[in-house]
This record gives sequence, structure tokens and C-alpha cells, in this order.
Amino acid sequence: MSPSPVAQDPHFPEPLLRELRLRAAVLVDAIRCLEPSTDAYQRKLTRHARRWFLNTEANQPFSFVGVCDALGLEPGRIRRALRHLLRSTEPVRVPARQSALRDRARNAVESGSRACN
Repeated sequence: MSPSPVAQDPHFPEPLLRELRLRAAVLVDAIRCLEPSTDAYQRKLTRHARRWFLNTEANQPFSFVGVCDALGLEPGRIRRALRHLLRSTEPVRVPARQSALRDRARNAVESGSRACN
């Protein structure tokens, strides 16, 4: 991937370039938040990121559509690519009962007690 013509233009205002970099970083971070995980906090981040990507408001500077507009990206194309990516990387779901038993066992090991009390 070659550098953006904007980044190569010596007359492009530095404050605006920093703003574009920040918006690009927000987009990259949101994409990273979509990575499948079994961690509860990461799943919460994933839910927030999915809502952010589905939001259609363009009047907020750091909304998904606002970020795409500033970066010259088409929101619909990004969403379609992400849907395809998410379908191919769905996490393996652990039944709630197995998850609860695993958590009890982990807590027991960490506290030094027996799991089957």
C-alpha cells in the first residue's frame, strides 16, 4: 500500500493531517475490536464496535460515517467487507453450563480450594 497523496503533499496542513491520522486510528481500533474472543470484556468491546459500524449518523465527526467521509472511504463497502470477515471468523460458542463449570474450576484453583464442594 503506497502512502496517501495527502501525506506526501508538503503543503497539506499538519493539523488536518493529524486529524486524519486520528480518524484512521479510530477506524483501525474499531476493526480490531471485532476480533472474536471468549473474554467477556472483549465481547463487550465487540458489541460496541458493531453498533458503531452500523450507526448511520453522519453529523458526528467520529461516527463511522463521519470517519469514512473524512478518509474518503465508502461506508457501505467497509460494512460489506466486515460482514464477510465476521462470518468467516465466528468464535466457537461454549455452552453456558460448561462456561460456568470452567469458571468455578478456575476460581477454585486460584483460591487453592476444591472445585467440587
